[in-house]
Amino acid sequence: MSSLFQPSPKATPATLSTVLTFGQYKGETVQDVMKHDASYLIWAVENIDWFDIDVVVMEQIEDLAYEQDMERTGGYDSSYYIDSDDPGSPRY
Repeated sequence: MSSLFQPSPKATPATLSTVLTFGQYKGETVQDVMKHDASYLIWAVENIDWFDIDVVVMEQIEDLAYEQDMERTGGYDSSYYIDSDDPGSPRY
């Protein structure tokens, strides 16, 4: 007996020219969004089940998100932040 449930096919991964149909950047292309808020696209891939981005484009987005984060923080990599009030923080 076959199942009545058929999973929907995965959406075609977004490319640079894909226009977003959701969220705060609705109507903008992936390329436009990655220029000023690459981390939003990473968030979208991680949190929206049906949204995916081409692997090669995602690598570019991740690199750009890191660069944008470094610019915003003045070159300080927040992933290495040590909270002196937190007894669980590593001491370097």
